[in-house]
Amino acid sequence: PDLTLLFDVPLEVARARLDATRELDKFEREKADFFAATRTEYLRRAAQFPERFRVIDSTRSIPKIHRELQGLVAAL
Repeated sequence: PDLTLLFDVPLEVARARLDATRELDKFEREKADFFAATRTEYLRRAAQFPERFRVIDSTRSIPKIHRELQGLVAAL
């Protein structure tokens, strides 16, 4: 792909968002270590291929993320 978007949030933020919205499913009930390792691996891949990956700080508001995405897509 020309562009891979990695929407990144710290584990604590992701968990708080999930807890505030609904009951967790089987996957979402995994231990924190699983999610920490998964996030670390995705960030490692993004650092390995910076020409292709863009890490999106998803702790920001939806409008701010949307503006960033518009700019990235327009540049393709």
